[in-house]
Amino acid sequence: MIFAFPCTIGLMVLAAPIMELLFADTDPTSGMMLIVGSAAVIFYSISSLSNGLLQGIDKMRIPVINALIALVLHVVLLLVLMEFFYLNIYAVVIANAFYALLMCILNAIPLRKSTRAKQNIRSTYLIPGISSAIMGVVVYLVYKLLMMLSNSNLLAVIISVLMGGIVYAIVMLLLRGITRYDLLRLPMGDKIVDVVEKMHLLR
Repeated sequence: MIFAFPCTIGLMVLAAPIMELLFADTDPTSGMMLIVGSAAVIFYSISSLSNGLLQGIDKMRIPVINALIALVLHVVLLLVLMEFFYLNIYAVVIANAFYALLMCILNAIPLRKSTRAKQNIRSTYLIPGISSAIMGVVVYLVYKLLMMLSNSNLLAVIISVLMGGIVYAIVMLLLRGITRYDLLRLPMGDKIVDVVEKMHLLR
């Protein structure tokens, strides 16, 4: 979630600029599709991890069965959204995110029963979510400011993403969403810890 949340918020905030940068696509529909579909980043991250966890505790069949159930419900929702709500291509994006969400829910139930493990909601979801929201505001403001000053989408996207990453890391450290143990597991983690400690960001 340390990576999934900021990726999701970043894609939502910079959806249109990213589409323009990568594909020279300025159609508002493309940007809106990316915004709607960005939530799937979080859901697919959780579902992929839960699939691996279930396989690791010798529950090999459960992820397959859950995937089949989610696929059937995914198709049902897709048909409903297209036939009754006339969402067209948006229906595909929404149904895709819905499939991943279902996998999260379906996998979580047998995982909890088998392992009796409890997640720390605060450190797993709340702190990354809050930090990502603050990051999103900064990214949006920096992007808009740079566009007014330079009118360069490439420059504005790159700098706003870099600024967002810095702000996110600082807020996560201040809220104790990232611990010394987390940093030490990163490449060159010991050097990162030294720098962060000198900045008095690691509590």
